[in-house]
Amino acid sequence: MLIFLLAFSVFDLIQNLLFGIPANSISTPAAVMPTISFYTTLSLNLPWGHYNIGFEDCIIIGAIAEHARRRGWGLLKSFLPVAIGFVFAYLLVYLTPFRALPLIPFFTLGWIIVEY
Repeated sequence: MLIFLLAFSVFDLIQNLLFGIPANSISTPAAVMPTISFYTTLSLNLPWGHYNIGFEDCIIIGAIAEHARRRGWGLLKSFLPVAIGFVFAYLLVYLTPFRALPLIPFFTLGWIIVEY
């Protein structure tokens, strides 16, 4: 699982470096999103802000949880790597000028923290 997450983290970073930060990243308002991103993004309108989670990020969340479930982890521990990843990503968004970040590297960091 770690190799899978590291590979997708590298692909996610390369995608953002080559093509710029995608419109379906962490904090782009829905009004400026292209039409395709509108249909392939989980949009969260929370009281403290608007957040978009890409389709591929949702697939990775499911893969992490399923892998953890097959290893016999409980439900709470299965989603702990994702929760840790979100906390680190949102802290970085709030503490730096970055407004849109790839999430998969943060999920990988969460996985490493929980696994090892």
